[in-house]
Amino acid sequence: MNTISRDELAVAVEAGSVTVVDALPAAPYAQRHLPGALNLTIEELDRAETVLPDQGAAIVVYSSDSACGRGPELAEALAAAGYRDVRTYAEGIADWAAAGLPLESGAAAADDDQIRALVERWAELERTQDADGFADLLTEEFTGIGPVGFVLNATQWADRHRDGLLINHAFDVADPDIARYGDVAVVHAVESQRTTARGHENNGSFRAGLTMIKDGGAWRIARIQLSGPMIEPGQRPPFAR
Repeated sequence: MNTISRDELAVAVEAGSVTVVDALPAAPYAQRHLPGALNLTIEELDRAETVLPDQGAAIVVYSSDSACGRGPELAEALAAAGYRDVRTYAEGIADWAAAGLPLESGAAAADDDQIRALVERWAELERTQDADGFADLLTEEFTGIGPVGFVLNATQWADRHRDGLLINHAFDVADPDIARYGDVAVVHAVESQRTTARGHENNGSFRAGLTMIKDGGAWRIARIQLSGPMIEPGQRPPFAR
């Protein structure tokens, strides 16, 4: 069975060019696993087609350490079942953790899902101009900074959609990048809008920075800052002389 080194695997994980499979049972997998790893044990081999539908994908299987036979056993079984590019990370998660490389847990993955859903909810409220919906989305200490530098509290941010002076004809948020620090998360994304503000067009794409906090098990937005509009590399910003 072909193997892969820790350094090679780290590069592949970063590039998203490999499907990583944790061969340990559900409990240790939920506690910690390699970033993006799927969970499949040798006892669940009949689930392989569901968990790994592409038999031509590059697959790396690991377990706890070099003394654990679960990883190699599953890798050999997958190869025998028709998977064409299967390798093992023989040193396993113990080696990965000892090198200080990032790990995920079931809770961490759930947090990321909630954060992405919160970003999507924010975009939906801006798009539909649902002023009342912001009450459950923003913290009481919320601050919003617009692309031209105005600073609004939670009430003022929601009230933008009450007086009819701001009309979002389209509002979308793409490519959210999440960095979590305990119960605080920082999200960078690209916000694109087709908007009329006080009778003037305000269209374009902006960098959106959101700071979120986890309170009572739920994530809420504490800060939003919009920067832009974005321009092409080398292009002069409109304020440059």
